[in-house]
Amino acid sequence: ETATFFIGRKTCPYCRKFAGTLAGVVADTKAHIYFINSEEPSQLNELQAFRSRYGIPTVPGFVHIADGQINVRCDSSMSAQEIKDFAGL
Repeated sequence: ETATFFIGRKTCPYCRKFAGTLAGVVADTKAHIYFINSEEPSQLNELQAFRSRYGIPTVPGFVHIADGQINVRCDSSMSAQEIKDFAGL
């Protein structure tokens, strides 16, 4: 099973920068990327536990799960090609 998640918030300028690059990748590849709002009030405790468990210290957080392996990057400056490579697209 494979899944890719973008953790961010609309008030974060780094998240907005990353989201713009990610949108281009999604348009290009038709990949499905799940968005997790890091400011969702009803999920704050669960989100904090998730971030702690998988070592996601900052947003934007980019998480790719494939073959039981979980990889995390928190880097708003990732290029479109880096995003594709990271997510296996």
